[in-house]
Amino acid sequence: MKRWILFFVLLSFAFLSGCGGDDDGKIITLESDDVESVSSATPDECDDDCTASSSSEVSSSSVSSSSKVSSSSYGGIGKSKIIHGFAQKGTPVDQAEVRVVFLDESTLDRVGKAYMGKFEGDFGEYSVQVDSVESKLVQISVAGETTMEKYSEVRAVLATNDIIMNAIVDIGLQDTINVNLFTHLETERVRELVRNKHLSFDEAKRQSRKEILELFHVKFLDENGNEREARPPETWSFFGNTIDDIFLMAGSILLSWVPGSLSDPLFESLLEDFALEGKWNNDSAMYRIAKDVFTNNLSRMSGDVIYPVGKRGTDIESWRRKFDSTSSAFVSPSVVSDIDAVFTVFWEKEFGLGTCNQENLNELKKTRYDEVYKCKSPDSHCYTGYCNSTTRWMDATRMESDTYGIECSGTDFFISSENPDSIPYVCESGKWRQTLDIEREIGLCTSDLNGEFRETDKFGYTCKSKSWNIFTDSLVDARDGKIYAYIRASRLYWMIDNLHDTTFTWAEMDECPEGWRLPTKVEWDSLFRQLGGLRDNARTMKLDPFLMAWQYWSSTEVNDSLAYVSSVSFHAMDPQQAQFFSYGTMEFSKNSPAYIRCVKE
Repeated sequence: MKRWILFFVLLSFAFLSGCGGDDDGKIITLESDDVESVSSATPDECDDDCTASSSSEVSSSSVSSSSKVSSSSYGGIGKSKIIHGFAQKGTPVDQAEVRVVFLDESTLDRVGKAYMGKFEGDFGEYSVQVDSVESKLVQISVAGETTMEKYSEVRAVLATNDIIMNAIVDIGLQDTINVNLFTHLETERVRELVRNKHLSFDEAKRQSRKEILELFHVKFLDENGNEREARPPETWSFFGNTIDDIFLMAGSILLSWVPGSLSDPLFESLLEDFALEGKWNNDSAMYRIAKDVFTNNLSRMSGDVIYPVGKRGTDIESWRRKFDSTSSAFVSPSVVSDIDAVFTVFWEKEFGLGTCNQENLNELKKTRYDEVYKCKSPDSHCYTGYCNSTTRWMDATRMESDTYGIECSGTDFFISSENPDSIPYVCESGKWRQTLDIEREIGLCTSDLNGEFRETDKFGYTCKSKSWNIFTDSLVDARDGKIYAYIRASRLYWMIDNLHDTTFTWAEMDECPEGWRLPTKVEWDSLFRQLGGLRDNARTMKLDPFLMAWQYWSSTEVNDSLAYVSSVSFHAMDPQQAQFFSYGTMEFSKNSPAYIRCVKE
């Protein structure tokens, strides 16, 4: 797997809701076109006419449910109004501020004064006092630094960043206006649809919401199974349990795999794509997000923590309970399941795999990125340490990928995939198997070669009954009668058993039987290089993956107190599933214990 990308700063500081526990629908797959990722927009500079207001004029008790559209105290043009809500932006520090500007209803250009407000408390609550309403349409911008010092909904990276998030809303519809990832995403899209596509503001808002769901390949169904519109994103909350709220939670976690922050150039380019076309056009970015989500798929509930496997510290439930100690702050298993559904739908649709179930169990399928996946049952294979009772798509093995679509009918022949770095395979008794290095050099074992001994850089082989067998023999230690197996590898004979099945210090290391000796550091290096990093080759040498912490003495000294040892590590959480290994040599105290493998010419 590629290395983990830095999780982008979506230090989510959420929005309050009435914390209703009812689920008003389901999230299902949407057969949509291919799509991409997200980005950030910068508000206009604050002119000298910015008007500051006290953030303490609205308390948390005055905020209505952010999951439901509340009645508005809009009041009309010329009236005063307090605009308030919660901002998803991590813990705002003292310099963070909120800015409200009124917009022309035809052009969405700024009109009149800009009003300034500040945050209150640790949960992203803001308020802005407006002296005179000039339009029912406003743009709210949240700007400033964020920090990890206190609380957040989704803690993604230990860093401090400047970020800006926006919302473009009709203040005549509701009082509580939340600023979040998806209000930010839709802001410039709505402006494009109004200015250049000549849609009304309401039409533009509905279309942008529909396009946001299509980005993630989902749609919402009501309790009767009928598709319904998403509510305006300024009403979505990390505290609610409606499908709109669940989508906000899932989407925020999902997009936290984008590298960098909201000011990252990649994120900005994706935002520009969405503003112009209502979709994303960056395949490489989309692949990276989908691959990481696939690898870390399946949200889990562990105590009061909800997080995708492998992702550090996304403690949504813990955060909710810090703000609201009632039972509605707990995240139910059905909510966790729906969050997981968003992840699964996203990468399945993005890869073009469809559903994995019992009907297509063991099916191989190639994604639009030319990777091969197999529908498997996790009951027999736990992926990244997580086991599930249902089937799911998993990475195909290297052999499954290289032989994809080619039937093995029982005739002996070699194949190579289009990848020049792939390993050739031989069809034997109706099954593909990886070729031996001797077969790649001189071909199959035939009756003409029966009984012959041949050698490659890796192993020695004997031809018997039309099969090449790695040369294996044994010796009897005359000192104690113990029998040790050995093979021909890397131009030497190597013991494939540890001497006496115990460890030795440097002073005790000269224990090999007569005619045998300790390998040098160079000989260990040569062996591992010629084993090619393949698990099966390491197992042939009985370098057991469960013994990955073992060190083996070399005869090469560093100084009077240190000598070199070699060790092996396997690249899988479950060593039995490892396909490759790596090795290293390091300086080791001569007074420490290590194992011994003996060699001879």
